[in-house]
Amino acid sequence: MTVEGLYNEYVAYKKYQIRETTLEKTKQILSSHVLPELIDKRLDKLDLATLKGWKQTIEEKPLSITTKKNIFAALRSVLNFGVKFEHLNSHPLNKLGNFVDAYASHPEIDYYTADDFKKFIAVARKFAEKRT
Repeated sequence: MTVEGLYNEYVAYKKYQIRETTLEKTKQILSSHVLPELIDKRLDKLDLATLKGWKQTIEEKPLSITTKKNIFAALRSVLNFGVKFEHLNSHPLNKLGNFVDAYASHPEIDYYTADDFKKFIAVARKFAEKRT
């Protein structure tokens, strides 16, 4: 079976499992970003190197990080479907990992200081004393 055959089987199965609009969006993503690269690839030849090349192609497209992550998720869903229905023993896409934004800033986490905690406890104690 090829990726195209798995895609067709996936779409036929999901037709009654998810909303029509969700299915159409998934089909659009897969037909635009996955099938052009992998359509004729046999499932038993779908290895880490092939998927790495596909991922690099997507990486080079001028798309937002969210769009790239959605593309990755759509392909992962199809391949998970293939594993579930025993068309594949496993797939190496999870080994590659999803797309990441190298320039994303990580929000700083605010922690209580010891003084903040003491102030909180004092206010909580006063509140509790008033209620009793």
